[in-house]
Amino acid sequence: MHVTIDNAWWLWGAVGIAALKGWMMVAARGRSWRWRTACVLLPTAAAVVMTLAMAGITVGWEPAAKRVVMLLDLSGSTRGCPWRGKGGGGGNWLRGLAELRLGSEKEVTVVGFGGQNGVRVLLDGVKAGDAGSWPSEWSWNDEGGGSDVGAALAWRSEEERREGVVWPRWVLTDGFVTGAKKAQGLQSPPPLPGFIGVTEIASPEVDVGVLEVGGRKAKDGVDIWAHVRATGKTEARLTVLRDTNIVVAGQPVFFDGEGSKWINVHDGEASGEGEGGGHRYEVKIVRAPNADPWPENDVGSFLWMPEDEKGRVLVVGDGGIVGNEFMRGKMEPGNFPRSTGELLAEGWQVIVLNDVEAQKFSGHAVKVLEEFVRDTGGGLVMVGRRNAFGPGRYAEELGGKLEELSAVWSAPRERPAARVVFVLDASGSMNEVAEGQLMAERKFRLVARGVESAMELLKDDDLVTVLTFNNQAEKVAAGRKEELVGSEPRPSESDRATNLLRNALDQVQPTGGTVPDSALELVAEALGENKPRAKDTPPPMVVLLTDGEIPAMDVSKWKLALQKAGAKMTVVAPPSQSSDAVLGQLAKEVGATWLNGENAGAWAGLLKRALAEELMGRAMTTELRWKSDDEKLTGTTREWIEVWKKAESKLVASSDDRCLAATAQRGLGKVSAVAMGSEKGGEGDALLTRIIKESMPAAGDRRFTLSVRREEEEGGGGWIVRADGIETGKFLDGEKLTMRVVDRGEQRVIDMQQTGAGRYEARVDGGEAFAGVVIRKKGGAKDGIQLVGRILPGKTEVGEWPASVEKKAEFLPPTEKISANETDRRKWKPRIWRWRMDLSRGFWVLGGLLALSSLWVRRGPMGRVRS
Repeated sequence: MHVTIDNAWWLWGAVGIAALKGWMMVAARGRSWRWRTACVLLPTAAAVVMTLAMAGITVGWEPAAKRVVMLLDLSGSTRGCPWRGKGGGGGNWLRGLAELRLGSEKEVTVVGFGGQNGVRVLLDGVKAGDAGSWPSEWSWNDEGGGSDVGAALAWRSEEERREGVVWPRWVLTDGFVTGAKKAQGLQSPPPLPGFIGVTEIASPEVDVGVLEVGGRKAKDGVDIWAHVRATGKTEARLTVLRDTNIVVAGQPVFFDGEGSKWINVHDGEASGEGEGGGHRYEVKIVRAPNADPWPENDVGSFLWMPEDEKGRVLVVGDGGIVGNEFMRGKMEPGNFPRSTGELLAEGWQVIVLNDVEAQKFSGHAVKVLEEFVRDTGGGLVMVGRRNAFGPGRYAEELGGKLEELSAVWSAPRERPAARVVFVLDASGSMNEVAEGQLMAERKFRLVARGVESAMELLKDDDLVTVLTFNNQAEKVAAGRKEELVGSEPRPSESDRATNLLRNALDQVQPTGGTVPDSALELVAEALGENKPRAKDTPPPMVVLLTDGEIPAMDVSKWKLALQKAGAKMTVVAPPSQSSDAVLGQLAKEVGATWLNGENAGAWAGLLKRALAEELMGRAMTTELRWKSDDEKLTGTTREWIEVWKKAESKLVASSDDRCLAATAQRGLGKVSAVAMGSEKGGEGDALLTRIIKESMPAAGDRRFTLSVRREEEEGGGGWIVRADGIETGKFLDGEKLTMRVVDRGEQRVIDMQQTGAGRYEARVDGGEAFAGVVIRKKGGAKDGIQLVGRILPGKTEVGEWPASVEKKAEFLPPTEKISANETDRRKWKPRIWRWRMDLSRGFWVLGGLLALSSLWVRRGPMGRVRS
């Protein structure tokens, strides 16, 4: 055990106060003991104890281990530290420190780390006081490599491994280290047996380094930014070169102390004529006067590629529709990319569906389209002349997803209530299992499913009647759509209790013969014969479905009932009945639409199609004059489709009260609809060009720069996505940023964490490349979101420069921090010696208690002290 006193001259003060107390006690012999205790003894005792606290008395014990391992940081950033020794002598300095701290007889092993040498034993088992065994300087190559203190702490000698012990470790470093997070036992308190601590000695030389550089497109060139850091107060000069041509020469950069600065430089002469169509920029830091102790991190460079002046447009279908104003690609619907990441990787900004029917797409392709628009800010333009929207079955196929995504409706939303009568075959053959089905579904169950699916095209106030027939007819359900199935487009199985139509259809038991005439009276009643229809009310619709031949039918009575009500009829039946059979004769007499219903698996789609033929907008060939919303464009079209603008959409082109083009916001992106064609070179082409340009994704928030790097871990690790934000020289702090990964099956949303001034990071698991976007939440939820930028696979990965100034180890345990200019090593007070007790705080507490006791004796329960 040993006692150390940091400020010994305070002890003379304690002796003087003690002597004064003795004299005062003698002089106060005529006073009471209570008075002398309160006024002399306790106050002077408090003063003596506080003086001892000022002296800095410490009681310590030497480490019990026979040897101490000194881990010596010999990376390039420690060149100015005293153990490196300018002109030699670094070894002698370290030996003097070891002898002072550990004693002459303590054995020491010195292990160096950092630079290209990794971890290496410099001295093994020498005594701290044996001057002849210590070298005057260290032979060490410090170029390149980091200061991996984690690897140094993981080092074990052969003797330690053999005996199963760990000797105390003492780290000497300048603090610019890496890898400490990987070292077991670097949390506080250190769990390593006999761990002594860390001594951090600041180098007298100041390093200035480039942490990273980058550039962003400006209105008239390129804005280059550099993140520069210094380890102390200094002046440096910054030079920027473009393809070896100087853009900025010797711009001064001042540092008031340790810290970092963002420097912004504008290059107004950048073009796309450099390396690979871009430019190689270099940012160089030069210390004044033209010297830097560690030049490894003085240069950062990056390749800037100009953005395409032409937007990149992918046309699905005939590619000739898009003009030369854009970079065009052409693709068939069946070859549509399997992931949003593929679209991003190719740089497509707008997708144009050129008169494409819904059935040519897969459900997965529509999901990718929706993600591309909503989640990445891409544009989607749906163009229709004959085969899109209503004729293209956007509301029927693929669960109506294209209809939901579109900026227009394929059917009018404000039309008067329609009347629909379903007449369904419920004979014995409908109880049979349908052929060609993966599931053993009975025919009538497929019919019931088709009726429910068809209801999705109806409005809540449309009137629906469902009749079944065999030898006799039965009214299964009747009423407004909302009353029968609710307001949801497709009620779920859990809604069975409130879905009256489903319950009623489940009760039907097919049996008997096929006699449709038995339903004639109920059909006439449901159609409301001789009742006048309101203006613009759709004609009543009768949809008859059967699976087999009908032996007899009173064609004249059916024809009369339909004519009285002004009803239209659709027949879903096998084609064998459409020629000589009585059902075929009826269809011919009333002009009914015949849908081939031979395959029971297609009944659901056919029943929906039967309603769509009457409710959905049609392709038209009549001449129509149109004008744009700003009235700058006008033209004539002879190919157009009836569509209706959605409430949230903006009208772009119209003809009187007809919507011909509209656009709507969908998440981050925009979707547009153009429901007309045009002659080549006409005003219609100009309108489409304008709409495509307006659908181009936003450039993102140019105040942020995005980068992504792979984690260097076994097994591939993951990716670190980083957003650095700065505006007018100030860091953007407190932002709410979210990383969205969009091309790995189910979308993942990861909140980015702020890790420094203006810096936000998120970790993406997995070793494969990925694509995604970074989103900024603008204030409260009602203010929405804003695109910060896109992460494109293979195009945003950046390297890290060997910037020693970036590697400050904030995760090291509490250390003693001293200046290299302080030569009196006896004043250094290590804070975490394993066997050390600083008595100063105890003395301060005791002195305070004595002072309070004096006051308590004088004015407490004992009453005022009298002489």
